[in-house]
Amino acid sequence: MPAIARSWVRSLPLVLLALVALVNSGCLALVAGAGAAGGAATYAYVKGSVTHDFPANFQDTWLALQDALRELQLPIDRQEPGTMQGMIESHTGDRTAIRIDLQTTPSPIPAEGVITKVSIRVGMFGDVPVSQRILERMSAHLVPRTTTAAAPTTATAPPLRLAPIQQTSAIRPGETPPPPLADKK
Repeated sequence: MPAIARSWVRSLPLVLLALVALVNSGCLALVAGAGAAGGAATYAYVKGSVTHDFPANFQDTWLALQDALRELQLPIDRQEPGTMQGMIESHTGDRTAIRIDLQTTPSPIPAEGVITKVSIRVGMFGDVPVSQRILERMSAHLVPRTTTAAAPTTATAPPLRLAPIQQTSAIRPGETPPPPLADKK
């Protein structure tokens, strides 16, 4: 048996003994609590990203993002443009990191064209007001898309022939009867 395998076999009982001691002393609750705290931190990290879908192609959204960052005086530290996805890194005045990811996908409704999803994370756990400010400036640079829907193609039925409407009372259409006290003077 190699020396490494022998040392591992010798240390296995000590590891098991230490594990039993932790369980019996209540330290397992500490380990479980640390795991829960890690889960909460992961949740906060995931929730820190602000995402918005723009009904625009990648190139228009990319240019709108660059204009928005320029207007907000947020420098572009790094950028990785592509044809359907890209990333820009920037930072705030207090050097908090900003990461902006763009990804373009076809819309589930073909008449709408493509949708570009923009995800912004400011710092480790996000800063919603800063993220929303960047998205608002981007929206100002994107022209709303107008869709011209084609008329539905259905079989046309022959026009209905209706008889003329006949008057059924002495009151003309659109008039109400005189008030009850109008005749008395």
